[in-house]
Amino acid sequence: MMEKIAVIGANRFVGFCLCDYFLKEGMEIRGYVHQAHEKELMLQDEMEMFLGRSANFTVTKVEDRESLFDPTDQFDVIYFTYFDQGDFQDASFFREKMKQAYQVLIKCISYCLQSKTKLIFVSSMRVFGSRQAITSEDVIPDPDHSEGRLFLHLEKMVNKFSIEKLPHVIVRIPTVYGPWQPLTASYQQACVRHIKQNQSAISIQEDRRDVLFIDDVVQSLADCGKHSPSSIIHFSSGKMNEWEQGAQLLQIPYEPMASADILFLNKKTEVLSSHTEIEEGIRRQKLHTRQILSRYRFR
Repeated sequence: MMEKIAVIGANRFVGFCLCDYFLKEGMEIRGYVHQAHEKELMLQDEMEMFLGRSANFTVTKVEDRESLFDPTDQFDVIYFTYFDQGDFQDASFFREKMKQAYQVLIKCISYCLQSKTKLIFVSSMRVFGSRQAITSEDVIPDPDHSEGRLFLHLEKMVNKFSIEKLPHVIVRIPTVYGPWQPLTASYQQACVRHIKQNQSAISIQEDRRDVLFIDDVVQSLADCGKHSPSSIIHFSSGKMNEWEQGAQLLQIPYEPMASADILFLNKKTEVLSSHTEIEEGIRRQKLHTRQILSRYRFR
């Protein structure tokens, strides 16, 4: 059983929810955090207060390089969840976070090699271009978006050290929704619009080929930390047009995708056994968004 976990990106969507999950399991968590885009600061404040209530959670800022991965630290597994959609707001902010991520990942890999600690690197299905259908093991990622290009580069950094027996799993995930989703994500924009009862425009920036509920992703990532050998895994709902179904429920205007844009499955794909129905997931996201906004008087 895992006892002490490090989460790099503990104030990002997936990383935060991993921390919450492991804390409820009674584990000790070291959370590494870094500055978010200004549009996400309200959510970041809520995350900080939420995690700060637990005596089993300690926080380290990645900007404090001297405090990163002290040799005396002993972790059972490290999760690298450095980015979420809120980090891709503008080019200058993205470049700053990208450079910082390289430095942190290098230190993380060095620590894992020395300590033989397993690294779970959370990547993105966007390493495959929008027109790529994943149909076999032989499909080589060809990203056509800055998010995909970044994640593919970071994956290559991890794989470079696999020959040195770095214990690791690369997990490629599609768009993730649910409570604590970044405020700039289209589902979250729609939840805010519904609660405020206005007709503000919704910007769709995320990958629409698939979508997963955050709790299902977190549970599967936790299982990877316990059982998975070194590998690359793709998480999937196993359903066609799942993102579009959620968009319809949230009344998000969108252009239908061409058949070539649909994400197909291959042998590396894990269809999550725990799958929250889209109606229930959106209901829970709306409820959580209302609770958050009520504390900020809809500002």
